[in-house]
Amino acid sequence: MPEASRRDPRLALRGTLAALAVGLETWRADVEATIREAGDPDDAFLRWNETLTQVRLALARADRRMAEAAPPPRDPPGPGPAPDDGHRQRVLLEAWFDRNGIATTWRRVDDPADLEQEAENADIVTDLAEVLTTIAHTAGHLDQMLASGELPGWEVDAFFQVIAPWRRTGRHLDDVLAWLRGRLVERTDW
Repeated sequence: MPEASRRDPRLALRGTLAALAVGLETWRADVEATIREAGDPDDAFLRWNETLTQVRLALARADRRMAEAAPPPRDPPGPGPAPDDGHRQRVLLEAWFDRNGIATTWRRVDDPADLEQEAENADIVTDLAEVLTTIAHTAGHLDQMLASGELPGWEVDAFFQVIAPWRRTGRHLDDVLAWLRGRLVERTDW
C-alpha cells in the first residue's frame, strides 16, 4: 500500500472505492456479454468467481476503511434498489440458464457449523439478479463520487449509496460465490 494512503484513511477509502467500481463494472459487463453470446458456461463461471471474489474483498476493505475514515452516519439510509429493478436481468438470466441446460435451484445451508440446520432451496438466478440490481444502484453513485473529487460529506454519500446497499444484499453476493465455487468444484477435472 502506498505510504500516503497509510496516513490518510480517506485516500485509502477512495482507492478502495475506485477498485470496487472497476470490479463491479467488469463483472456486470461480463455477465451481459456472456448471456448475449454463445460460449462455455463454465468458463464464464470461472471468470465470474474470480471477479466477484475481488469485489467481495473490495467491499470488505471499503467497509473497514469507511470506519477508519469517518464514523458511521446516524441518519437513516436512502432508498435501496427498487424491487422491480432486477426483472430485466432475471428474464435474461433465466433464458440463458435454460438455453445452457443449467438447473437454477440449489441447496444452501446458512451455517455449516450448525449440524441441526436443514438445507433450504435457493435460486441462483434470483441471487444473480439481486447482485446485478445492487450494482446498477451503486455504480452511478460510485462513478459520481470518484469523478467529483472530495466534496464535503462524500464519505456519508459513500456509506449510504454504496456500503449500505451492499450490506442489505451482501447475502446474495455470498450465495452467488458459494454457488459458483460449488459449480466449479463439480466441473473440475483433477
